[in-house]
Amino acid sequence: MISFFRKIRQKLLSQNKVTRYLVYAIGEIFLVVMGILIALQVNNWNESQKNKATEQKLLRELKDDLSATLEDLKSDIVIASEHLAISDSIYTSLYLKEEPPTDISIDFWFLFKRGSLFAKISSYESIKNTGIDLIQDDALRIQITNFYEMSLMRIVNLESIIAKNRDEIQNILISQKFKQSTSCDTCKNLTELLSQENLDKNILTSINAKTLATDTEFNQSLKLHFIRYNTLNRYYLDAERDIEQMIQSLNDYLK
Repeated sequence: MISFFRKIRQKLLSQNKVTRYLVYAIGEIFLVVMGILIALQVNNWNESQKNKATEQKLLRELKDDLSATLEDLKSDIVIASEHLAISDSIYTSLYLKEEPPTDISIDFWFLFKRGSLFAKISSYESIKNTGIDLIQDDALRIQITNFYEMSLMRIVNLESIIAKNRDEIQNILISQKFKQSTSCDTCKNLTELLSQENLDKNILTSINAKTLATDTEFNQSLKLHFIRYNTLNRYYLDAERDIEQMIQSLNDYLK
């Protein structure tokens, strides 16, 4: 093909047909440019199709991760609600009634059971490593990044604060001011003693409820516990709503 065009150029030049040669040269340049543009277009289309396939794969994985995270979140919401109910009940009995009760009881699990959101983030990390702009829908991209970079981090930080307060302050106070009112006489080892069945039966009873009713430190500890769990529960509910909306958005987009 190249030799064919070369022969035409040589023939036009040998015949001293400059004008026709220039027209031909322009035409040849035009063909070359068109060929390059078509090749670029094809290459761009192939690249776009490859990116689209990668986007679809990662978003499907993200939807699966969000569904798993949602299931874990639902159990955390239940635990947070239980902590709120118990804290409120104890505080009301001790500090908001004219006569304090003779004793206060707390389920043993209150010392140890805590919500902790284990969000699956592997697919989001893959999206970040590939490039967040891979998500072509602007609204969906913003929705996803806001959840993982803001909402989720907010939950993780507050859970850490609550865990630190419970381990270093609240649980120590409860251990000092409450005693275990039931035990497992038939338990032969720690495995049996600390089984879920026995923990559910164990009750912590206040050593002196009247003293607790005037205990400022315990009062503040309970209020702080309630305030933080109330905030955490709100964060959980917001996250639940956000995840459900993202899953719906992903379903619509992946169609």
